[in-house]
Amino acid sequence: MRIAANLCFAFIVAAASPAQIWEKPLAPGVVYHMEWDAKTPRIIHAVRISPKAPGLTLKSELAKGVMFPTDSSSGCDTLSNIAKRTKALVAINGDFFPFTGDPLGVMVHDGVLYSTPLLSRSAVAWSGPDFTFATPTWSGFVEGLGNTALTLDGVDEAPPADRMVLITHVAGTVPLSKPNTVVTLKSGDVAPSGQVSATVVSSASDAATASAKEGEVILVATGTRAASLAGAKADAAVKISTKLEGVDWSHANQAVGGGPTLLRDGKVVNDWEAQKFKDAFANKRHPRTAIGRTADGQVWEVVVEGRTTFSAGATLGELSDIMKGLGCVDAINLDGGGSSGLNLMGLTISRPSENGVERPVANAVVLSSPTGAASTESFTLKVASDVPFGSNAYATIVNAKGETIPNGQVFWAAGGSAWIDQGGLVHGVAAGPATVYALVRGQILRARVTIAVAPKKAA
Repeated sequence: MRIAANLCFAFIVAAASPAQIWEKPLAPGVVYHMEWDAKTPRIIHAVRISPKAPGLTLKSELAKGVMFPTDSSSGCDTLSNIAKRTKALVAINGDFFPFTGDPLGVMVHDGVLYSTPLLSRSAVAWSGPDFTFATPTWSGFVEGLGNTALTLDGVDEAPPADRMVLITHVAGTVPLSKPNTVVTLKSGDVAPSGQVSATVVSSASDAATASAKEGEVILVATGTRAASLAGAKADAAVKISTKLEGVDWSHANQAVGGGPTLLRDGKVVNDWEAQKFKDAFANKRHPRTAIGRTADGQVWEVVVEGRTTFSAGATLGELSDIMKGLGCVDAINLDGGGSSGLNLMGLTISRPSENGVERPVANAVVLSSPTGAASTESFTLKVASDVPFGSNAYATIVNAKGETIPNGQVFWAAGGSAWIDQGGLVHGVAAGPATVYALVRGQILRARVTIAVAPKKAA
């Protein structure tokens, strides 16, 4: 083991492994970790969080704050934009989604139910240092609109035919299929488990959309179920009951879905078939995102780059081993592929697999910290403008006095025809343009580099 003299930076070469490992503190209780395994090859980005550290707040966040924006655009957004909007210290992508802003699995934000699970898949729920990894199941009922309780099929989704769903203000403008009956209720927030009293405000038939205001919820029944709401009368008293089982909600006010389970009580779990994932998803290498917990309460957020010549990705089995190697005893997989991303203070440090372009996602897990404003110092990113293909070049940061900033205070990323490790070494992977990024004391710097093909030697 070799540790740099600078105490805020560690570079480790494990004796029994070809992997190189860098660790850099990001804030009190938060450490960034990068691994480069040249043999596989594989690049792993990770953040270790101490939830009990003062000032840290971890939340689930919708990409745009609503699932179906009023302009009918997707509710999805890039991780960079989510991090910027929420002023996040760290952000990772969250749940799977059908290319709208509606997560497929459960989502709870500040104790309010945003999304119910469409399938029986893994989720993580938390409040402060308390984390629960589970496969929650949901049920809901509405009483007061007939002689019997009406069964709810979901919350905040665009309902297909023959479903009854509850629309809250975070859903935005939800498109509806016809025929339908729409009942607007005056109501408080809907919890993941509990009961809320509501009052009928109005009802309508065959609406094109449903959009609830704050302090309202909208009950929508489509197709053959539309008739069950036809008798709703203004001022009728209604009770809405929800039950999201598998989590003690007295100890959790945030949740995000994913799946499948990777680790439970320190053991590898293979439940991907039961959670309706396919063999190619589980057993081929892809970019991956995961979240896990260690026995002593540390939380790991992990992104494995994939689908490039310098990082092959991971199978679910390999991802389980990665999480276990980091010390996790419980862990779940989150959405992967082009959705995988890890953002540090506005810089997406992992390379997106879709030609380096970030895919808009439906939600994220966002860490906030009172780190203070970005430095107003003047910095310069220095790196060779031309790097021969197959060669390397070091990048450094200097201040206005010409002094080199310690590498332990710099977080590196690259796009285009190069990648960069956390030692600041640029690796050319193809001929063409590349961009090197550096996050230093809250500022993001960039420099253009050309990876040039070396001229052939004369015969």
